[in-house]
Amino acid sequence: MVAPPPLRTRWCRSAGERIDLPLTGSGEYQCPHTGDRYLLEGDRVSRRPA
Repeated sequence: MVAPPPLRTRWCRSAGERIDLPLTGSGEYQCPHTGDRYLLEGDRVSRRPA
């Protein structure tokens, strides 16, 4: 069976809620519930716990 690779359409935080960041570039989002920070660098997002 062959399938196309998945396409990234948005970023989500650990609880599954949408993060308001572009798909590529740079940016930062802070979760209002946990205080965790999500850092966008290029095409990757990393989570920094509060």
